[in-house]
Amino acid sequence: MGAWPGQRAWPGQRASAYLGLRTVARLVVPDFQAIAPLRAVEHIPATVPVLILAGGADDLARPEEAHALFERVRSHGRLEIFPGGDHHDLPAMDPDRYRRLVLDFCTAGKFE
Repeated sequence: MGAWPGQRAWPGQRASAYLGLRTVARLVVPDFQAIAPLRAVEHIPATVPVLILAGGADDLARPEEAHALFERVRSHGRLEIFPGGDHHDLPAMDPDRYRRLVLDFCTAGKFE
C-alpha cells in the first residue's frame, strides 16, 4: 500500500490506505478486534519464539505498538528496533544487522 519498498510515500498515503482496510474489515469480520495483533499475540504459546522487528520512525506500526506486543511475549520473544527505520525499509537501514537477526532466528529458533 503506498510506495514500493525503498520509496517514500507522501505523508498520510499509507495511513489512509490502512484506514480504508480497517473500516472495511469491521464490515467483513464481525469480531474484528479478535484478530487485533495485541490480542492475537497472546495466543502464541511460550514454546514458540517470537522476533519482532520494528522501525523507530514507522508511522503504521509505531514503535510503542511493537513494545506493547513484546510485553505480551517477553518470556519467549525478542524486540529489535531499527532507529530511523520506516515500515518497509528495515533491511535497507542496516542490512548486516537485519540479515543476522533473521538468520539467527530462523536457524536457532530461540534466544540466548
